[in-house]
Amino acid sequence: MPTSIQSFLSRIPELRDADQRAFLYSDLDQQRIDNPEGYQEALKFWTQLLLSACQHGLLSAAPRTPQPRLNTTLASSDEDDEDEDDVLDRTQSDDSEHTEAASVLCFERAGLAARLAFRGDTPTGVDGIVDEMER
Repeated sequence: MPTSIQSFLSRIPELRDADQRAFLYSDLDQQRIDNPEGYQEALKFWTQLLLSACQHGLLSAAPRTPQPRLNTTLASSDEDDEDEDDVLDRTQSDDSEHTEAASVLCFERAGLAARLAFRGDTPTGVDGIVDEMER
């Protein structure tokens, strides 16, 4: 299990790739119009990342405590294996919606982009993604 947000982020393949990270960390509002499919993929990525980070207790303002497993797209039963690279579960079908288990997500929104900074990049579109998740 990752013990810090940086350790968690380093285990996500999309963030290790500079080009993918540049897209995911860009201001995604314009992508909604210019590239709707890319925007939906970015929304799915960020939703999975935020849910999984919360499950690992990495986004709470309070001291880290174990979080209950959510019945969503989150990490698989192998998540505690330190050799496991990717901490996000990609098993959710593309056409499914986030439903009852994902209806409550609690983290400190202030400073979220700064906490998710990785390899010198800060996700400028994360506030818009959280707004979209709230809808």
